Amino acid sequence: MNWKKKIFNYRGPGTMNVLPRLNFLAIALTILIFANTGIVSGQNILEFPVDNISEMIHNGTVDVKHSQLDIGSINDVFDHNDASLARSANINPLVITLTFPFPVRFGGSRILQTYGDGWWTLEAADTEYDLTYQTGSYQQFFTMSSLLNDVADEITFPDETKKIIRLTVSRTTGDDYVHLNEWQLVDATAEVEITSVCVRPSELYLLPDTHFEIEMYGMDATGFAYPIGRDLVWGVDNTSLVSLDWLPPVLRVSAYANPGNTTIHAGWKDLSFDVPVHIVEDFTPKKASTRVVNVSLVIIDPPIAAEGGLRFHERFGWEAPTSLANKLVDSLNAASDGVVDYQIISTYDEPILYAALEGTTITVDSMYRLFLEPGWETFHALEQTGGFAFDYNGLLAAHDFCASSNIHQIDEVWVYSMPFTGMYESRLTGDGAFWYNSPPLTGNDCIDQLPVMGFNYERGLAEAMHSFGHRVESAMAHTFGRWNYDAEKKNDWEKFTSYDKVTPGEAHVGNIHFPPNGRNDYDYSWYLPVESYEENWSRYPFLFDQHHLVGSKQWDHSHLGFMSFWFSRLPNSTCKNRDGILNNWWTYIVDYNEGKTLEAQTSDCNCDYVSTITSTDPIESFQFRIYPNPATDKLMIETKLQHEIVRVGIYNVSGIRMRVVEIPVGNQITEVDIRDLPAGIYSVRSEDQSSRFSSASFTVIR
Repeated sequence: MNWKKKIFNYRGPGTMNVLPRLNFLAIALTILIFANTGIVSGQNILEFPVDNISEMIHNGTVDVKHSQLDIGSINDVFDHNDASLARSANINPLVITLTFPFPVRFGGSRILQTYGDGWWTLEAADTEYDLTYQTGSYQQFFTMSSLLNDVADEITFPDETKKIIRLTVSRTTGDDYVHLNEWQLVDATAEVEITSVCVRPSELYLLPDTHFEIEMYGMDATGFAYPIGRDLVWGVDNTSLVSLDWLPPVLRVSAYANPGNTTIHAGWKDLSFDVPVHIVEDFTPKKASTRVVNVSLVIIDPPIAAEGGLRFHERFGWEAPTSLANKLVDSLNAASDGVVDYQIISTYDEPILYAALEGTTITVDSMYRLFLEPGWETFHALEQTGGFAFDYNGLLAAHDFCASSNIHQIDEVWVYSMPFTGMYESRLTGDGAFWYNSPPLTGNDCIDQLPVMGFNYERGLAEAMHSFGHRVESAMAHTFGRWNYDAEKKNDWEKFTSYDKVTPGEAHVGNIHFPPNGRNDYDYSWYLPVESYEENWSRYPFLFDQHHLVGSKQWDHSHLGFMSFWFSRLPNSTCKNRDGILNNWWTYIVDYNEGKTLEAQTSDCNCDYVSTITSTDPIESFQFRIYPNPATDKLMIETKLQHEIVRVGIYNVSGIRMRVVEIPVGNQITEVDIRDLPAGIYSVRSEDQSSRFSSASFTVIR
């Protein structure tokens, strides 16, 4: 490891010192020894405040169980905002249990309940068994302490250290809908032993004259990641390519005008991590693998006896629902660039409507006669009173959709019906179902999450994509844990959906109702352009300060055009962003629970971000071949290198880099000892900007 040049040592906010080279090399050597020997010194202890429980729930560090909510989300309870709230779904008391992977020391708790008086109880333990049966480590801090409407209550006590904390809140006046605005632990801290560190992203791609911020995380023995914002040491090999600016807790890396490659070194206590940096003319993120999505299509378009068997769509001149469904499949698959592959695997032609008007199930004949009314007067009157209801669970039960979903035969149910059947545009049922532009659906046997889409064949493809877009918005707001245009530091979802009216000068792609230049809802044809950062999303997660004028010309001034514009910019690449969220957002859109599982299975510290690098270097600047092939104990790399020393990486079939070899200038044969590599298929490719010109594969045989 060669640590040199412009080395910063950060010990706390507001301090940055340049260390003498010799002293820093001694520190680097210590880090190298510990990192390579795997010795756990016992000194890599990270102490941090437990003051952002919402973020810890979001990234999976903390497990939370709670009573079902019908307004707000569990994040609203921990957002340090007394004005927001979560409401229990007619469940009294409301119970929330937090399970930490480490002991938490805290000295009290604060709570705010509104819309009624009540009481609260706080209990804790170190195991679920002790909490359930009130044995061993169980402790009840207080019970049924009174609460007044809209008056915050705080109870402190001598510091206690526990892993599981349970809050019970009861409402004693009014109904059984418990409104909980805020719950906080007072002076809560934790300590964990960090066994390894990683910088996110673990490999950095920059365009000339751009910058990007990276951040260090520490992992404990169980794999949980924690941000490290102090006591960090940063260094870079080549200060003529990039500059480093420490802006706790992130490091801003700024590229100069010239393409090239260098390495940033990060150190914390006895641990270290190297970040390869590539400054290139352009690059293309590597696409995620294709996810096949199996859809059961339900067509509610029965024959009308009074019309000699004509279907509703035929009688009223609407497009055939099967045609619309197929167009939607093609549009979603194309917009994702093949990352999702929607397939309709079964179609059900429903003879009944599953619809009720003012509590009475409606017949096909009655529905037909209501459509004959001038101006659809009855329908529009019922719209004002909420008189429509769709029997979701009846439909699911009729075709055993929950059973099919639970064994992963189907992933979604799409329903195409006439208007006014009472369906939401999208609804989610199953384990952990959340707000999906509608309340979660309960009362069935679904365990695996199952989206149920409600489409209307009176409308066209644009409206179907619009409906699907609101599902996307719900899924991604839930994934990022927030959707607030006023947030001081916007998350990537808030950036993506920003439009000029609410974030002047900071528009990106916009949301389903508002294009980047939108002035009002559905303003898809407004031609006057605004500055937008939408082009950056082609390189996500690397978002740069690049913008251009965007107006309705970019989407042909049409509703459908903007839907295609918007969907095609949803990120679909490999690896994770700086916050640990998958760069392929379609994963969460298709199956949120599956996305969270894949998060845990995706490496923070070793991931292949980019598949294509565009360079101005001539093709003859770097060529090589490998032999023998298959290889045994030695790999011979024959090169013709005309300009500068480059590095080549040896990668296994999972894309993990196993070795890096430096190749000198000129016509060379470089010998690489591979006796320590396991048998398998490997690839060799350049780690530098000419990598798009040179790659090869070989097989190691023992």
